[in-house]
Amino acid sequence: MQKKQPKHDPANPLEEVHFICRPCKHTFACEPGRVEEAPERTAHPWMYFANCPQCDAESPQQPWEMGLMASYGKHTGPKTDEGKARVTKNIDGYPTPEQTKRLRFNSLKHGMYADVLEFFPARPGQYLQCKNCQIDRDTCLSNTICAKEADRAMRYQIAFDENDPSQLRDIYANNQSRMQSILDNMMLSIINTGTELKSPVYVNDKDGGVHFVEKVDENGTVQPLVDVKAHPLLKNLGDFISKNSLSMADMGMTPKLNVEEEPLQGNLDSSESKADELLNYQAEQTEALKSLRDMIAESQKKTANDPILIEHGGNND
Repeated sequence: MQKKQPKHDPANPLEEVHFICRPCKHTFACEPGRVEEAPERTAHPWMYFANCPQCDAESPQQPWEMGLMASYGKHTGPKTDEGKARVTKNIDGYPTPEQTKRLRFNSLKHGMYADVLEFFPARPGQYLQCKNCQIDRDTCLSNTICAKEADRAMRYQIAFDENDPSQLRDIYANNQSRMQSILDNMMLSIINTGTELKSPVYVNDKDGGVHFVEKVDENGTVQPLVDVKAHPLLKNLGDFISKNSLSMADMGMTPKLNVEEEPLQGNLDSSESKADELLNYQAEQTEALKSLRDMIAESQKKTANDPILIEHGGNND
């Protein structure tokens, strides 16, 4: 039994062809009823005909498919070993750093981290950032996830996978500017309303009525009793400044730190002077040890040449 050739082989006839009927303009696809050899068509040396299912007229192959068959011979690739080796070099350097980021982004969308994006479904107009979003509502409705939230989640995932916080630098910069805006608004609110808030003191009776507490001053005037409290934003402002290292001490701007850290002109900084003193001390100790060694050697030499010691030593012998 003859082995069946693949459909995409341009040297063999096709098993299914698209036709067009000239008389009734009907288009259809089916197995060819008649196949003729066409050696002049070097790319695909075959011509196909079939009867139209509507008017039974013999119909030729679609022109666009004939052009497709003709293009087969022009896109077969290199045939020599040198050409194949030259084409193989085209993939050197792939993927580039930019392509690597794109591949990582696509893997996050469709790979093992795709479940992270389930926390951000597409809900047009329901997120806080939807008001100023550049993505139109129809596009957002066609998505299954929020594009903005998904992009942020993917960038964090990539930064943690690569242990590279620099990829989140622009996000951190935006967050810091927004926190500074909140800090400014808190300060403006305290300045406009004052550092203290006054509220009248009142009590509730058993019937649910409200009675304001009053007092009589030294002039006999009746005045409502007022409870004075510090502005509630003061504590939040202090916590905000300390936790974000925005105090004057953190920035080295206090007068005390300025006096302590600023060295006098003409003098070395204290840390540098201590280092120099230690080096000088070490040099002096080294020099003293060298002198001591020379003194010991000179003493031994004198002792060996002393005549009294030599004579006394000879008597002992």
